[in-house]
Amino acid sequence: MSHFLSPINEFASQSFWRIFIIVAALNLISTLIYNHLVWSELVYLNEVGLEVPNDNFRKGSKTRFMINLTVDAFSPLWLMVKSGIVTGLIYLISYILNVIVAPLHIMKSILASYLFVIFGDLIYSVILLLYCPPLVKNDILHFYPLSFLNFLNPSSDLNKFYPIWSRINIFQLLFIFSLYYLFRIQHNLSHKNSIWLILSYIIFYGMFLVFWLLISI
Repeated sequence: MSHFLSPINEFASQSFWRIFIIVAALNLISTLIYNHLVWSELVYLNEVGLEVPNDNFRKGSKTRFMINLTVDAFSPLWLMVKSGIVTGLIYLISYILNVIVAPLHIMKSILASYLFVIFGDLIYSVILLLYCPPLVKNDILHFYPLSFLNFLNPSSDLNKFYPIWSRINIFQLLFIFSLYYLFRIQHNLSHKNSIWLILSYIIFYGMFLVFWLLISI
């Protein structure tokens, strides 16, 4: 496994802005594909039961397009905010454990590990585009590769919690393991302290998923 993660270790050793620019660019590509190709006009046409767009649909499409462009434009900022929040949390726990790691180094480890999440999102979009045409809304919402969602019966009541199940996937596990690996290798933390830092992230991430679920129900 160390050989598998050695490129991440090398990547995380580079300058912060180099890491951020590369990760932000890949994240932007993933966001553009998802927002404009996966959620295409055809998906929305199927959702409202139209074969040909009418005037109201075209107006709605323009509004969605502008909203998506705004999301695309702010994706690097949102990436920075997410990374900053997790960095602050992990730094606080490291301070409590008296194994303080520089915030900049923590954020570099987070951004480098986040490549696994981006890779998962790209695979998700490519699978939908190549193997599931024509797409409908449920195809997009109730599927994520190598996630807990795949183990649920399509008719199960648990499917209504799809925002949580789709985010519990192998790519998030790789992100977590990569963070653990970088804490051990780059920051020379003990196994115990690395585990505590990772647990703090897992608890925070779990709380975020529950909050996401509550506002989406």
